[in-house]
Amino acid sequence: MQKVLWCCAELDIAYERTDWGGPFGGNQDPEYLKLNPNGLVPTVIDGDLVMWESNTICRYLAATRNGERLYPKDPVSRTHVERWMDWQLAVVGPPMDNCCSAWSAQSRGARSCRDRSGTATRARGLDDCR
Repeated sequence: MQKVLWCCAELDIAYERTDWGGPFGGNQDPEYLKLNPNGLVPTVIDGDLVMWESNTICRYLAATRNGERLYPKDPVSRTHVERWMDWQLAVVGPPMDNCCSAWSAQSRGARSCRDRSGTATRARGLDDCR
């Protein structure tokens, strides 16, 4: 969800936000599952189009809202953006998702979160940034 909010801010897109999931709940309700059968956030509605998955939403917004500086039209230039988006999903995202889940489990999660965030940091090659 954070990626989509960042994309909207970068492209100066006005939006109406409705909170689902986490402490807000509702993401397993039949109404929400009709929009997003995964029951996850984010889900974006643009006219008659319903989208889910952050990277898909960001690509769509950039392609339809003059976002060429974020998502170039040139296929060669675009590969650099897509590579990092895909890498984040495959390499950095999983340990960070686990970290956030563990963090919410409090004391047991504190150690687990440190361990998993270290894995993500090493994967990024950013040990010096911790």
